[in-house]
Amino acid sequence: MGLPDEGGARLVPIPLREVRAAVTRYADRRVLGQAELQRFFEAVDRHLSAPAKVILIGGAAIAIHGGASTTSDIDTFERIPDHLVEAARRAEAELGIEAPMSRSVAADLPSEYDSRLQRYLPGLVWLEIWVVERHDLVLSKVVRGAEHDDQQVEQLHAAQPLDRKTLLDRFRMEMGYAVGSPDRLRTNLLQLIERLYGELERVRADRELPRP
Repeated sequence: MGLPDEGGARLVPIPLREVRAAVTRYADRRVLGQAELQRFFEAVDRHLSAPAKVILIGGAAIAIHGGASTTSDIDTFERIPDHLVEAARRAEAELGIEAPMSRSVAADLPSEYDSRLQRYLPGLVWLEIWVVERHDLVLSKVVRGAEHDDQQVEQLHAAQPLDRKTLLDRFRMEMGYAVGSPDRLRTNLLQLIERLYGELERVRADRELPRP
């Protein structure tokens, strides 16, 4: 096994153990699916000795809600206290993975999101974990409108269909404060509606949503 030299005539040998180590290091940055997140948070809880609370958003929340993709980091909606940062570091060492936790400073959620938070792993001793509700999570993705975000939303929808009316109602009533051009946000939502429900539903939604 090896890589071709500049002339293409020979292979520069690479020890197999180095290849395996490199593959392992790469995989460890993307191992956080639903099962791995549960193991990680259970380990974090074991390394805590005082209460801590997190609200999960982003890819980690998508995975917990049943999305098929993995994530390389854990986004939270609030500041992470120092003792939780230390417990997370110890959990990473225990499990041999990378699971960086950080507060997302750019996230926008519907104004009433906190009334719909859902508890995750309620049996933990010290760590209190809340996950943003699925439709609220989707609307936070609409603000960015990136292709990767839309793919994650499609996975969420495939795992359990999202309710079109709920998305439109919360967008109208709770997303008026979101950062960004109202026209762009409206367009992002309509594009997502078409992606999830088809072109006809996009046309209907375009009639239902007020124009800025």
